[in-house]
Amino acid sequence: MRHVQLLVQAIWLACVIGMLWFAFAPAEQGGLGGAGFHGLAFAVLGLLTPFAFPRLSLWLILIGLVVLGGGIEVVQTYTGMGRVGEWIDFYMDVIAASSGIMAAILLQALWHERRPEEPEVASEFDRSA
Repeated sequence: MRHVQLLVQAIWLACVIGMLWFAFAPAEQGGLGGAGFHGLAFAVLGLLTPFAFPRLSLWLILIGLVVLGGGIEVVQTYTGMGRVGEWIDFYMDVIAASSGIMAAILLQALWHERRPEEPEVASEFDRSA
């Protein structure tokens, strides 16, 4: 199971790196913008992060993604890279991250519902009777 988590973490890291590239690269170098791209990126991160880092609370994950989205917009505004931070992009980040986290909760619930229950192992006390 640890190998699966490492794979999900690697996919998560690739998504973060790709998202940051598209967020900060000028349009002529492949940078993408717009609420649709923000929605896709943050929905994917919202979905992957609880699986990549299952020990983190969902609130902490949401706060981290909100800070990441806000940070991207601030950097785009003040770096002079030909990018402009926009409130609509930030709002989309928050909505999409929340939706991705809710989808992760639903998938986890479905996964646990479908998994067969593990057989109970008799304890030493049960064997002595």
